Amino acid sequence: MEKRRKKKRIKRLNFVFLFLSILLGIIIGYLLPHPLSQNKTQKSESSSVVHAKTQSPSKKTTPSSSREVAPSFPATQPAMTPQETEINNQLKPYIGSQVGTLLIVRNGQIHFERGYGYFDVSKKIENNPNAQYQILSAQKTITAQMIMNLVENGQLSLTDKVSKFYPQLKNGDQIEIKNLLNMTSGLVKPTSLPTSTDDLTIADWTASNVTSNGKVGQWNYIDQNYVLLAGIVVKLTGTSYQKLFDQDFKAKLGLTHSGFVYNKDEVINLATPYHFTYQEPYSAPIVESDAQRYSELGAGNIAMTPGDFYTLISSILQNKTLSAQGNVLLHSLGTVTSGYSGGMYKRINYYTLSGVGYGYELKAKFTNDGKNAVIFMSNSFPTANDLIQQQLVANIFKLEFGL
Repeated sequence: MEKRRKKKRIKRLNFVFLFLSILLGIIIGYLLPHPLSQNKTQKSESSSVVHAKTQSPSKKTTPSSSREVAPSFPATQPAMTPQETEINNQLKPYIGSQVGTLLIVRNGQIHFERGYGYFDVSKKIENNPNAQYQILSAQKTITAQMIMNLVENGQLSLTDKVSKFYPQLKNGDQIEIKNLLNMTSGLVKPTSLPTSTDDLTIADWTASNVTSNGKVGQWNYIDQNYVLLAGIVVKLTGTSYQKLFDQDFKAKLGLTHSGFVYNKDEVINLATPYHFTYQEPYSAPIVESDAQRYSELGAGNIAMTPGDFYTLISSILQNKTLSAQGNVLLHSLGTVTSGYSGGMYKRINYYTLSGVGYGYELKAKFTNDGKNAVIFMSNSFPTANDLIQQQLVANIFKLEFGL
């Protein structure tokens, strides 16, 4: 009996001792620092430090940069369908050794599009329909539409003297807005370039540095006429030229592959420009300076794909960016000898557009309704003969549309 009691007492003592040991272990574990929890805390702090660096307010960040999400530019084009091959064989005699992208549109639908030559010869990347090219002087169509909208809104008159906006302009009291639109201002381009990136500074610098031949009313093509017009647009609207383009053309018309040449994220597929000399399309790449890019305000510093360019010009011809009356008035300003006004040359059954510079060339023809077009955009400008690509487009336009 006594032995049984002793055993029970020992069992109780063992239980108490075990309980106290467990309790003591828990207390010690609680008081001592836990290595895993330290590691987690350090990782969290390290992560927040890295995050803080990437979000530094001292650096400008571009949300959803097109450069980050754009697919890589393919080195080669897809194989042509039998129908495309047949069309291409018909066009080969006209294309010859020219470099760029050709787009043919019939009744508002793509009939044929194909790249020729290299987008980047050093990397052996071919041109294709997604290549961007500078549209150069064809940008004047945009500036002219902006001006005519101001005229329709009563903010400007075609007979307003340019001295109203640029008192420093030589003969500005004799030159009217319409003389800038149809290249009859008598102004002569300056021998240097502005160094600013600000719209109004560029426009005012231009007004101070152009000279005059005194022949107001006589055709004389210079880009600076449209730089002055772009400046007037900015002065009357209080909005930058880029912002006006983005909201009234790019967003409105869905120009998703267009942008200003000084905004690299907008022109990630801009073809490398080359000199075309002595039958060598890639004799030397051309580098355009920042001063050149910005100085072409309203006159030639936008790049597009041929598809976006078709959308732009067809929309203008179909009165989507200006009333029909406004466009009729604009194109009535062309002189008998040139037929030029508002960035286009008007002919009986079609319009022609042209742009040349910095290793790029654009030639295009559109029927009056904007539904049919031949567009050739090149990144290899034949310096010896500007008529090669012009004739190329004329021949294909005649082949396709009989005009």
